[in-house]
Amino acid sequence: MTNRRNQIEHFGAGSIRKAEALLAEYGIRSCFLVADGVAYDASGARNHLQATFRQLDRLTTFTNFASNPTLEAVKSALAAAEGSVYDCVIAVGGGTAIDIAKLVSVTMESDLNELISGATEPTRKPLLLAIPTTAGTGSEATHFAVLYIDGTKHSIARQDVLPDVALIDPDLLASAPSSVMAHTGLDAISQCIESAWSILSTSDSIDFALEGLKLGIDNIRGAVDLSNTLSLEAMARSAHLSGKAINISKTTASHALSYHLTTAFGIPHGLAVALTIPPLIQYNAAISETDCNDTRGADYVRSSVTEVCAQFTEVTSDQTAGALTQLLSDLGLSPRLRDYGICRSDLGSIVDAVNVERLGNNPRRMNQADLFVLVQEAY
Repeated sequence: MTNRRNQIEHFGAGSIRKAEALLAEYGIRSCFLVADGVAYDASGARNHLQATFRQLDRLTTFTNFASNPTLEAVKSALAAAEGSVYDCVIAVGGGTAIDIAKLVSVTMESDLNELISGATEPTRKPLLLAIPTTAGTGSEATHFAVLYIDGTKHSIARQDVLPDVALIDPDLLASAPSSVMAHTGLDAISQCIESAWSILSTSDSIDFALEGLKLGIDNIRGAVDLSNTLSLEAMARSAHLSGKAINISKTTASHALSYHLTTAFGIPHGLAVALTIPPLIQYNAAISETDCNDTRGADYVRSSVTEVCAQFTEVTSDQTAGALTQLLSDLGLSPRLRDYGICRSDLGSIVDAVNVERLGNNPRRMNQADLFVLVQEAY
């Protein structure tokens, strides 16, 4: 239906009101909506989209899912679609809603299990429209979808998983709980940090990452207040830039460790990532040529870490780690793993469950012993 190599982005207050014209432009008569039920109402998205949806011939709404996109949730969504063909799949919500919508859009006319295994390469036919109601994952800007199968995180990477259209409307953020704003904002900040030093980074991804990082650092405290519209807009921009950055570079060691923290201990994803970022900054800053994982060399990696530190207006990695730890405290969050129901005896299982693919993007090599030291420092 569309050229999916280039995404159409609309950013700014009131962007959601462009949905009606966009659906008319593409001749959309039927939609499958994946919506976070709470956010869909609280954000005002339902009110904004009601008139648009009344003009459709058919609308199916799926809201039966919890945090984190699971295989069961995607199967339930496909069952709700009842094998029908839709002109458009729309996601309204955070990363979970968007990732479920992505997976539904590419498997409506194919086999989900074959997509997961890589046995087939189904082609997405419906238009895919993402409307985020959180400022964190940047999933609306990426070509991969997260899927948890039996508690293990998988990433489905395909070019046609990238939404055709993203409507990023900061007005939709104001009703989010302060805790959600804090957690998702930390995810955006962490994604920007990891993208900036990833071995897969490019000049474009670095530009996205550093701009998003600076916006996130300067505005997350104000955004958590929820009444500061300028900070909310800045965090929406930060999150979107973080998505654009990791769409190129992917993430590194802190994300690799975070998934088990979420599934096993219930720590919200953005917070789970941020808890190990301070010691990881220090670890990567101490890189040498003998343990460098980036073909551009240790000096290049050190300069990347220095750029990250500069966004915090700090000089050293120790100072930057301290600044991020202080940020967590300012947000009312403990910077220590021990305060989230994790015992010292759990650290080994956290290391054992590391996501090897994401770990491989870290600029400094890490073995099991290195990872154990890092989580001990975060403990």
